[in-house]
Amino acid sequence: AQLYIAYVRLYDELSSKERAALVTEQAKWLKERAKAAKAGIESEGGSLAPLEANNAEVTFSEKRLRELRDRLKKLTHKDED
Repeated sequence: AQLYIAYVRLYDELSSKERAALVTEQAKWLKERAKAAKAGIESEGGSLAPLEANNAEVTFSEKRLRELRDRLKKLTHKDED
C-alpha cells in the first residue's frame, strides 16, 4: 500500500510527459520484481520456496519505495525554493 501511495503522489506532481515515462518505468519495474522473486528462491520446491520468493519481492519493493519517496521529496523541495 505504501508503494502505491508513493507512486500516486509522485505521479500527481509530474507533467503529462513525465507521467507517461513513470508509467512505462513502473511497468518495467513490475516485471523486474517478478524476476527478482523467482531469483530469490534458493530451495528447490517445498514450503520454503514461496517464503523466499516473498522475501525477495519485499526487499525489491522496499528499494523501489525509497526511490519513489526520494524523487517526490526532491520535487516538493524544489517547488519550495
